[in-house]
Amino acid sequence: MIVDVDQALSGHSTGSAGEIAFAEQLAHTAASLPDVETVMLYINGAPIDELWGHLDWSQPITPDPFALTPVTIETPMHGATVPAGDVVAEGQATVFEAHFVIRLCDASGSIMEESPVMASTGGPERGTWSFTFTITEPGSYLIEAEEEDASGGEGRAPMLVRREFTVVAP
Repeated sequence: MIVDVDQALSGHSTGSAGEIAFAEQLAHTAASLPDVETVMLYINGAPIDELWGHLDWSQPITPDPFALTPVTIETPMHGATVPAGDVVAEGQATVFEAHFVIRLCDASGSIMEESPVMASTGGPERGTWSFTFTITEPGSYLIEAEEEDASGGEGRAPMLVRREFTVVAP
């Protein structure tokens, strides 16, 4: 896929980490579309070799699955509206022994349900996961997915992702 942007993008300045993050965001966004596996960046209709001086943009960029957070929530999408009943949360995970925790919170952030979840495979591979919440009351909700702390507090803090969504009457 070719993403063609305006010349104004090249006027921005960032370090190598910022350029890598931009490349990964671009690649992951493009790859979320059907049949897209790589992305090329063009400026004003022309291919480029460099953007901000840190990466080679002359070759297609393939998304790195390990550039994602350890747990992702792909559905429901942030801001989605879903009917009351069974609400399926799905995503991917690269976590120790394939285990993490999922929570359903109300609009105030109070935990309504919490459950362990197991991805289809453990780290360092990236697996898929699915969990179904039964939500009968319309309103605003939040799903949280958090990796477990396999280090017992010796390592970095566990990563946490959140998705806000709205439930409406069926």
